[in-house]
Amino acid sequence: MKFKLFSIFLIASFMLFIISCGGGKYADLNDAVDSYIAATDGLLSDTDSVTDAKEAADALNNYADRLEEVVPKMKAVIEKYPELKTMKKQDMDPELVKINQKMSDYMKKIMTAMMKLMKYMNDPEVQKAQKRITEITRQMK
Repeated sequence: MKFKLFSIFLIASFMLFIISCGGGKYADLNDAVDSYIAATDGLLSDTDSVTDAKEAADALNNYADRLEEVVPKMKAVIEKYPELKTMKKQDMDPELVKINQKMSDYMKKIMTAMMKLMKYMNDPEVQKAQKRITEITRQMK
């Protein structure tokens, strides 16, 4: 189960790096970034009130619902700007570096939220919701 959580973290980190490169030539990436932040804010809010496995599964499923809307936007951005996959931090303008840092900070918040849910990861419904998130984020590859 920890491997699945780590896999989601890695996929999310990759997605965040890709979508964090927004500004100037990449100004249209802002919508994807805003959508991802809104989806993540929902997860953070939902995990604050989790007290049992059912609520944990609900929080993860709500996040999956939001990701289903966000992932196509992010996938379109990746396809439109394939150079983002290989762009190095030192090649980014200062605004892109700030956005990248903001998204990295957001990843820490996601990991904190997921850690709150770890105690429920043996529950079949939580595992099912976790698997759903994994399947949705795999569409980004």
